[in-house]
Amino acid sequence: MNYNLSYIDNNVLFNVVERFIIHSNVIAKNDNKLIIGELLTNHDDEDFNPLLMKLKLDVLCDIKDWKESHQGFDFINTNQMISINIQNDNWEESDIRITYIKMQNKLLQDKRWQCFLIDNKIRKTQPWVVTVDGNVYSHDNIKVISLSNLYEVMTGQKNAYQQLCSVLPLVVNDVITTTKLSNS
Repeated sequence: MNYNLSYIDNNVLFNVVERFIIHSNVIAKNDNKLIIGELLTNHDDEDFNPLLMKLKLDVLCDIKDWKESHQGFDFINTNQMISINIQNDNWEESDIRITYIKMQNKLLQDKRWQCFLIDNKIRKTQPWVVTVDGNVYSHDNIKVISLSNLYEVMTGQKNAYQQLCSVLPLVVNDVITTTKLSNS
C-alpha cells in the first residue's frame, strides 16, 4: 500500500483511517457489503460533514512537527511559529473573542508568530476581523483559512488536501479489506 503522500507515512495514514472507522461507527452492513457512504464520495470543503472533517483533522495530528496543543490552540508548530484553531459551528460570540485574544497574546509574546482560524465556509485566506468590547480588531498575522489552506500551511504543499481526498477511498478500501471490518 503506497498512497504517495509525502507529508504522512503510508502506515500512519492507514492506522489513522482504521482508528477513525472503528471509533466512529461509520460502517454499516447491508447484504454483506460494507458501506462507507460519504466517506468515499465527499471530498471537498463545500459540503461540510463533521465525521469527514474529524478524519481529515486526525490526519493532521501525524504530520511532521505538528502537535495537538494544550495551550489554548488545536494545533501548534513551534518550529514554524504557527498556531491553529478550528472553528466549531457551536461557537458563541464569547468563544470567538476569547480565541482572538489568545492569538493576540501569542503575537505579543513574539511578533513573528502566525495564528490561523479554520473556517470551512470560506474559500480563500483572509484577515480575521473581530469586534471586542465595541472595538474592531484585525492583525496581519491572524487569519481565517479553509481546511485546504490549512493542509497547505501544515505541509508546505499547495495541493496536499486534494491529494489526501483523492487517496481516502483507496485507504478506506485497504482498511476494510485488510482488517475485515464488519458491523457484527
